[in-house]
Amino acid sequence: MKPDPDRPGPRRRALRMGTCALLVAPLVARPAPDLDVAVPPGSPLDWGRSFPALTPRAGGLFPRTEAGGDEDVPDGRTEAVPRRRRLDPRLSSSFGILRILTWDLAAHLAWIRRAQSAPRAPGTGRSGALPPIPAVGEGLYWVTMAPLLRLMLHPHLVSRDETVAHLVEIGEPALGILEAASAEASLRSVCSDLRERILPEASGNPRIPDSSGSREALLTRFFMEELCRAHPYDPEGDFGGRLFLFGEEAQAIVSRLVESEDAFLRRNAVTALGRYRSRSAAERLMQAATSSGDPVVVVRALSALARHRDAIDGRPLATALRSASDPVLRAAFAGAAGARRRPRRGARAPAHG
Repeated sequence: MKPDPDRPGPRRRALRMGTCALLVAPLVARPAPDLDVAVPPGSPLDWGRSFPALTPRAGGLFPRTEAGGDEDVPDGRTEAVPRRRRLDPRLSSSFGILRILTWDLAAHLAWIRRAQSAPRAPGTGRSGALPPIPAVGEGLYWVTMAPLLRLMLHPHLVSRDETVAHLVEIGEPALGILEAASAEASLRSVCSDLRERILPEASGNPRIPDSSGSREALLTRFFMEELCRAHPYDPEGDFGGRLFLFGEEAQAIVSRLVESEDAFLRRNAVTALGRYRSRSAAERLMQAATSSGDPVVVVRALSALARHRDAIDGRPLATALRSASDPVLRAAFAGAAGARRRPRRGARAPAHG
């Protein structure tokens, strides 16, 4: 039988099929073209810390009485001017601050809808003596979701190790979305890694001081409950709002709570200690970063040390960086060590001879 000149041969048919496969494969393997979450400048470790955060107030708990003339206040009385918070941590749009460009993102990715409907109050073996872990609000949900979306959409523009370290730093709120995010093949290994790092190996029952005892015991019990009342990385929350009213008086108690048996309490205590700008707080954070066996404590302590500019011995960071074999912890140690070597804004750069 003579071959049909109008019918392509086997080689030409194979070539055409291969060309069609190459053209169709990107459309199947990649998300929709309009699905995007912008990559912010800098590393993911720095991005999450740009949100507003409360810091300990300077001075005492109560405002000082202002001296006034007889025409200002009645005879024999004084007037105290209330201090107002200079920063409002509440934000109007979590999509805007996180640079999520596709506003109908949940309509494109079904697993996001499942994560939104799932319970957002993960349990980590809490004791009954402390308040339950607070629920994850809308703002914190997207703060946790955005790094995973950047890793899925722009794997060549973000660092996997730094992204994992950033989510470990956020801690318990990330657990609520990992099961749904595991449906995405490119995120499955990341979700498994995060679950192992964030879930504590053990979380014991902390000793609760008797509130009828001394002032220090009463304050310790109050600070323990205050540290468990909100998530530290919630852009719409008020983590430490009442604790930081006590200023430096609370630092010693918070420093002791870094060693608490309860995982959620000790992790939040590290975050609160990182808001103090004292040398003693920096030294305590250095000890926690280089000796704790809790990955969340280590990364939170390192993130706080990266913002400290106190002249403390930074050699333990360099030693830990050289000995660390875990790539995620190496990224966290390298970020903290590099940030501490940067000069302060407006400071004169060291001269090189």
